[in-house]
Amino acid sequence: TFEKVIPEWVSKTGLEEKENSRELESTERDEGLEELLGLAKSKSSGVERVLEKGLKEKGFESVRWNILYANKEAKKNYEGFLKKALEEDWGKELRAEEERKEEEKKKAVEEQKRRFEESKRLDEEREKWNQKYLSLEEEKQKALWEEAKKNYRERGVPESFEMPKEMLMVEIREILKKRDKTE
Repeated sequence: TFEKVIPEWVSKTGLEEKENSRELESTERDEGLEELLGLAKSKSSGVERVLEKGLKEKGFESVRWNILYANKEAKKNYEGFLKKALEEDWGKELRAEEERKEEEKKKAVEEQKRRFEESKRLDEEREKWNQKYLSLEEEKQKALWEEAKKNYRERGVPESFEMPKEMLMVEIREILKKRDKTE
């Protein structure tokens, strides 16, 4: 018969590969279909057929986004709405919107991280100059205190205004930074 004409290794290998490929493809499709059915509002056989066709023609991700769109927008006739959504790929708009929101979240997190790092850097710098100030002899500390008051007065802060210590420390740190650059 026909099998005897084709060498045994050709027919077995070719058939086995095709069978294995079909089984794998079928298993993947079945798992994907089950997952998609789990997302759908309706589990009817009509919806299952629509999803199976969509899965073959459009692929898993496209069908997934169209299910999410249909779940959100369909008011009645879920099966018909889902079928139309898949045909015209209405889910791509939802996908684009979700991706835009994710990008915005990502940027907000990055901005928050940047601000935190900047705040941390400023705190470390502030602490560095505070330690520099504290390491000075008491006479030099008093001289810096007076210089800071004088600088504020020159900028228009009235004599009657009692400057808070932190306000003066800001100016002292600036004086120390300027001196450090010139030394």
